[in-house]
Amino acid sequence: MSKDVYQGPSPDLLKSLPPEAYATIPFALPPLRVEANFNNPPTRVPVIFGVSFTYLAITTFCLGIRAYTKVAIAKKWRWDDTLIFALLHSASNRRLLCEGCIHGAAGRHGWDAHLDKVISHASLIQSYVTTIMATPALGLIKISLFIQYYYLFGVMPYVRVTVFIAATLTAVFYVSMSITAFVLNGPWPGESLLDMILSWHYLKFAEFSIPLGVIGMLVDWTLLILPMPAVWGLAISRKRRLGVMLIFMTGTLGAIASVVSLYYRVQLQNEPTDTTWKVGYVLLWS
Repeated sequence: MSKDVYQGPSPDLLKSLPPEAYATIPFALPPLRVEANFNNPPTRVPVIFGVSFTYLAITTFCLGIRAYTKVAIAKKWRWDDTLIFALLHSASNRRLLCEGCIHGAAGRHGWDAHLDKVISHASLIQSYVTTIMATPALGLIKISLFIQYYYLFGVMPYVRVTVFIAATLTAVFYVSMSITAFVLNGPWPGESLLDMILSWHYLKFAEFSIPLGVIGMLVDWTLLILPMPAVWGLAISRKRRLGVMLIFMTGTLGAIASVVSLYYRVQLQNEPTDTTWKVGYVLLWS
């Protein structure tokens, strides 16, 4: 079967069944020597919740500090403050992922879930909104960090040139991918959310998963390395210089996460079965 073909029950079958039948039909057949478990199945939901709630707590704390600094102290907004809106965008994405885990089938094996869970309203909303929100959110975060580097280290020629080139290429890439996501992953005229999830144009966007992962990883590592020479050249004590570098090196977590995300993207692309189990990690590490 082609890798970009829907792997679950026939779309025509799904549309022909009465809604009450969904609760009796498994979404997928289990592998050989594996028995479906509908009562107490293995799940990645606790891991997804743990990472998501930790992320939301850190994001809320950082947003509060940034907003207070801008409103109460600096009383001035700059282009790099789009980071606030990008983080809010990303936090909403995490919330929808959690809702898909609670009311849908995300984080569970497809053969351990009935159709009513997989195509529930929560699952459909999560699949729709997260796919169109993730790309612009990631793009906004990366571009805002480039702008911030320009304000901090723009007096250094290598920073100005690198930011101009990298930020421009990043903006072009993520704007084009965001438009593509909105076009391919949105319901076309006359389509319901279920029609959209099963459509060829929704599945087509999966082909962009690995390019998004590769470019995202390259940009994240660029953002990590770019300020290091500038920080090392600051006219401050060695101890303070190391402290500043450690702050910027917190970006190592994001750079490593992008590598892990790319690994799961490749894994999902090469073996596009049991998507309800695998896709959670792609979203978590993005």
